[in-house]
Amino acid sequence: MTRSLNPQNPYDSFAVQASAGTGKTYQLSRRFLNLVGAGADPQEILTITFTVKAAGEMKERIIKEAARLLADLTRQAQFEAELATHFQLFRTSQEWAVKPPRSAWETAHRILSSTQTLRISTIDALFYEWTAKFPWESSAKADGKDQLTLPFKLLDAIQTQEINRSAWDRLFSLPQHSPSTLNSCRILLEHNASQGILGWEQNVFDLFRYCTFLWQTEQLHGEALLSYDLGAQYTVDQVFGLITNELYAIIGETSRREPLLDALTRRDLQAFFRERFFNQEGEVSGNLIRGRKREKLLPQITKVDDVMGQFLAQKKLDSLNKTGQALCQLYKTWISEREVLKRKMGFVEFHDLAMGTYRLFHNPESIGATWQIQRSFQHILIDEFQDTSFLQWSIFRRLMEEVLSGQFHEQGGLPGTVFLVGDKKQSIYGFREAEPAVLDHTSVLLSQFEKHSIPLHESYRSSSVILDFVNRFFTRHIDKNFPVHITAKDESGAPVIPDCGNVLVHEECKANEKENRSAIEEEAEFIGSFLRQALNGERPHPVFDKLTRQFRPLQASDCAILYRTSLHVECFEQALRAHNVPYYREERKGFFKRQEILDCLALFRFLLTPSDIVSLLSILKSPMLGVNDSLILSALDATQKEERRELAILDYIGNDLPELMNKLKHFMLQAFALPPYKLWEEIENSFSVRETYATIAGLEGDIALNNLQRFKDIVISLCNDGSVSLALLLPELETLAEKDEEASQVGRLEAVKLMTIHKAKGLEFPLLVLVETSDPWYRTDRYWSKVQGERPGIAFVGTREKRPGKHVQLNALLEANRRSLREEAERLLYVALTRASQYLVITAHENKTRAENFYTLFGNT
Repeated sequence: MTRSLNPQNPYDSFAVQASAGTGKTYQLSRRFLNLVGAGADPQEILTITFTVKAAGEMKERIIKEAARLLADLTRQAQFEAELATHFQLFRTSQEWAVKPPRSAWETAHRILSSTQTLRISTIDALFYEWTAKFPWESSAKADGKDQLTLPFKLLDAIQTQEINRSAWDRLFSLPQHSPSTLNSCRILLEHNASQGILGWEQNVFDLFRYCTFLWQTEQLHGEALLSYDLGAQYTVDQVFGLITNELYAIIGETSRREPLLDALTRRDLQAFFRERFFNQEGEVSGNLIRGRKREKLLPQITKVDDVMGQFLAQKKLDSLNKTGQALCQLYKTWISEREVLKRKMGFVEFHDLAMGTYRLFHNPESIGATWQIQRSFQHILIDEFQDTSFLQWSIFRRLMEEVLSGQFHEQGGLPGTVFLVGDKKQSIYGFREAEPAVLDHTSVLLSQFEKHSIPLHESYRSSSVILDFVNRFFTRHIDKNFPVHITAKDESGAPVIPDCGNVLVHEECKANEKENRSAIEEEAEFIGSFLRQALNGERPHPVFDKLTRQFRPLQASDCAILYRTSLHVECFEQALRAHNVPYYREERKGFFKRQEILDCLALFRFLLTPSDIVSLLSILKSPMLGVNDSLILSALDATQKEERRELAILDYIGNDLPELMNKLKHFMLQAFALPPYKLWEEIENSFSVRETYATIAGLEGDIALNNLQRFKDIVISLCNDGSVSLALLLPELETLAEKDEEASQVGRLEAVKLMTIHKAKGLEFPLLVLVETSDPWYRTDRYWSKVQGERPGIAFVGTREKRPGKHVQLNALLEANRRSLREEAERLLYVALTRASQYLVITAHENKTRAENFYTLFGNT
């Protein structure tokens, strides 16, 4: 790599295409230091990540690098020498003057003195900040009446399900929407009655996965639903007019002349199907006319087949068009009802923030607001750019264009730069509307400003044995142009990860009748046995420790089991328990994210701050109080203009539930009179909290009871430590909630990790087991297909029996959809394989489905 194309050159802009394990965090943190060293102020650098965890890690990494630079004279000399080289190259290639670089000491000191003002944020937090600061410009209406009302709270997963259900129920009860809703239902009954209302509901909910795509498409093109071209349409009479002579000729050679001639006279097309003259595809039946007769009548049969095929295809396409239109109308009405419910309850969703920000940057009257935003930074760093949606990309493109154009460049100052890190091969969040194509769009944008895209394929994570397997597999089976991955080398030229390891593709497991184990149980049994032997030293797997640069024995925390879905994960847990292998399942709900604990926190928030209507609504809906949605919504409608709205809501609901509301008012008074632990004891007894949550069926009820006891213990412990009032206790609980990520910390550090591949993104493990690889890795959407290109949109494709067999437009759409799904599955597989640093174990169990899977390809690698 030449110095002029070094991505760490702070005077230039780059899109870095960083393969797995190539050090994205290092690239970003080092880039930050170089920018400050070249003259940027830390507050001028906007650093964007996708998760709160990643943002925290990025900030920590930058501060650590600055501290190390401040303390190490050798690092300082290297840092200053590299910056001097970049500066000289820039000065000789550009016309305008730029101040010389800062010293390493000044660079580190500026960063460390700005730790509280560093602009390192998630996309959602950034959009929240901008829409909160400019609610009028972010509004959907010019008068600002539809602006995001502050303060607002983000919906969680459970609340989203409740809102979805409530909005769907309202769809069929509100008189102002009944004409359009009833008309949509009438069309669906005519064209899609077999699904029923539950099927229609799922079709509508499925569309919500594409909500920002549909919204943006409507903004740009006016309509998101794409219709099929029907061509010249025939009536039944016209069909008979085209093929009457041919039908006479064919009927004359059959044994059912009389009923068929009668049907022809009456032009009764359905009678031809009842007499089995036509098969389901509208072709002349091979059972009715066969052999030499068929050969003799081939020209007539061919014409009848062509006309009938075109006619039935038109009927099916027309039915798909009308079904899609009816479902999209229900979707729009449902979305409208969702918005009403969300606004009443003060909720927003992440996509609301993105839409608001899009409006902010595309509203002609928002020039002042966008000018304030754009002048607040000169440099943009974005991590994991492959996870960006088209809506987010359209916002970032505006920001990048302004930065690269140099509009806010000051004389003698460092020119504005853009630095993006991403990898199309790791774009696996299509269900969140991530679009890997945005990296291509970014490269085009940068090239227009004579900027560069830089590939990185040297891994600091995986040994050569792993990377060789990945190279062979993807080059041979997926993409012949797959970039060759190699293990990075240290300053001495030695690999950073020694080539110690192996790849084991285990034979496909079959049912074991002797042990009475199914095929999946047999796969789990092998994994349990294998890990027990590996951890006990029966199968030595020495692990290279990057810190000590020495080999050590394998530990449980070095191992992970990855799966695409958690459908069979209990089988693997059972096998690990049977072999005494400690394990931890990563996607278990966190303690402070459990609904019963969220309810407890919401109650404390409300008692401390009664004006917190969002917390009040959470409590009213919780099992503790169990107030039904209709009564809550009525209370919200009736109390909109009340000054003390929380009391008005309690009074309104108290008309129906006086005892319950009186108890809640009592605790509003007691909240400041009792110690928190005593307050909670009285709440538990008064509302029968434990008895209420104990009614939850099965394991969930047991977990809820255990968590409630743990919550009580935490409250008592915090009270003993000095949190003697609710005002002191609640911040402590909020802090614990931020730090706590999982339901149990027992054995978390020294245990085998079980997790989905999506959860494993960004992690690495010395020993990785990838399971169930013979299962289908993708399934096509049965009803909707997302269409990209010059005219993007959504198309209703229905089920196989509802589609015409031969239609160019529809078949091309279905094929593009299958290709898109398979490509995402291939990217998911890439992410899974590249989590391994030394040892990779691939397993599968016998699968009777014939769907595409990756296991058959592994054996050929």
